[in-house]
Amino acid sequence: MALTIKNPETIALTRELAQKTGRTQTAAITEAVRTALVEASKPTYEEREARVNAVLQDIWASAPPGEAERIQKNMDELYDEWGLPA
Repeated sequence: MALTIKNPETIALTRELAQKTGRTQTAAITEAVRTALVEASKPTYEEREARVNAVLQDIWASAPPGEAERIQKNMDELYDEWGLPA
């Protein structure tokens, strides 16, 4: 199946990328699209944060009775509201 590119900027960028990488224009486009797909597949900051928070909730939920409160009390005594040593 053929792909026709009629955008002059895309054509110029493709030629420049091919020249700078020593690849054919087709190979340059293939690698650029592959790289963009990998980048687009990475989880967002919010997704990573949600995963970390879910793991932390599981850890706290599995702590022995009273342990979470004891740890939190120690953390409150050791660190201020910005996470800096008190």
